[in-house]
This record gives sequence, C-alpha cells and structure tokens, in this order.
Amino acid sequence: MSPYPGVALQPVMDLTDRRIIAYEAQGRPLDADSRDVVQAAFAATALQLVVPLLVPVPNSLLLDPEFDPSSLARAAHASPAGIVLRIRLDEPDPAVLTRVTALKEQGFRIALDGVRIIESSWRVVVALQPTFICL
Repeated sequence: MSPYPGVALQPVMDLTDRRIIAYEAQGRPLDADSRDVVQAAFAATALQLVVPLLVPVPNSLLLDPEFDPSSLARAAHASPAGIVLRIRLDEPDPAVLTRVTALKEQGFRIALDGVRIIESSWRVVVALQPTFICL
C-alpha cells in the first residue's frame, strides 16, 4: 500500500529479465478525480524512486489551461525527467499532440497508451518518440 492517499504504485516489469523498469501510479479509489491522482502521484516522487514514475493524465486534463505539471513537479521537488506522463492515443487530437510536445520540451517523458496498428497511430509515435508504449 502506498503511503500517499489517492495513489498506489504498481511495478512495471521488463519481462525479458524480470527487472522493474518503472512504477505506475494508479488512483485509489479507482474512481478518484484525475487531478487528485496526478497530484498524489507527483507527491509520491518524494519516495525518490530509482526508476521513472508513470502518471496517467487524461486528455481532458492535458487540455485544461489551469493544469500545470511543471508547477506540480516543482512543488513536489521532483525532476520532470523522472516523471512519465501516460497519455491515451485513442484518436490523435492536434491540441493534445501540441501540449504533449510542449511538456516533452519541459523535460517530461511520455508513455503512449492506446497505440493501434494503424498508420495514424504510428505517425504520432514517430513524431513524439515516447519513452514507453503501452499496448
């Protein structure tokens, strides 16, 4: 159980060598508000994990002008490089892609979820060059 209310940390493993390569923050309870989950996940960086932390960020939150991951990272004394924002890629939205590109420029890493084996998905993968692809 995580010491932080609102988030549990689930290990992400490389199955080839059974090594933990990241942790994924998961909201608790499961229907928790996404903004609270993101805040709790950023606070969990105080654990000083030696691997990246994947934080699920819904597209609606990404597009909220008041959502500022850089400020959250600063408040948690966390480096954006240790945080991987997990973004769903159901339908490539130009506004989401622009925001994700800006967040990468600020030092955050990206995990794309919902990548399908269709040309439009792979164009986005090539353009964004994510750290992780969640299949």
